[in-house]
Amino acid sequence: MSQRPKVHTPKLLYGYVCTSQDCALALVHAGPAVECIPIAEKRSNAMVARILESKLKQGKKAEYMKAVQHEILPLLREQAGFLEILSFFPEHTKEDRVFSISLWAMKADAEYSEHELNSKVDEVLNPYLDAPAKVSPYTVEGSLFQFFADTLAA
Repeated sequence: MSQRPKVHTPKLLYGYVCTSQDCALALVHAGPAVECIPIAEKRSNAMVARILESKLKQGKKAEYMKAVQHEILPLLREQAGFLEILSFFPEHTKEDRVFSISLWAMKADAEYSEHELNSKVDEVLNPYLDAPAKVSPYTVEGSLFQFFADTLAA
C-alpha cells in the first residue's frame, strides 16, 4: 500500500467546508473564516459517502462489528479526508443485511482510499459475509446535513 502524504483534512462545520486548521475556532468565535467556503460554492469537493451493502453469515454480527472496529476503522482513520463510519443493522433479527456508510471530506479522498484499501477491506470482511459486499457512491447534501451538524455541536 503506498503512503499518501498527510495533509490537513478539510472539515465540514456549520454548512461550510473549512480548509484552515484553525477554522473551527474561527467559526465558533467570529463566523466563517476566510478559508471556509459554503458547501454550495464548493460542489466539486462536496462531502461524499460510500455505502457498503453486505449480507452477513448467520450469527456473525458481533464478529463483523469487531472486525470493522478493530481492523477497518484504524485503516480508514489513517486516510486523508476520512470523517466517520456508521453501520446499520436491521431491527428484525431474521434479516441478514448490513449497511456501512463511510463519510469523506472530498470525492478524491474516497476514491483514493477505495483504490488503496479495497482488497484489505474484502480480506477482513469476507469471512463474515455470504456474498461479496457492494459499494455505492453518494454525495452528501450539505443543506440536509446542517441539522445533524448543529445537533452534534450543541
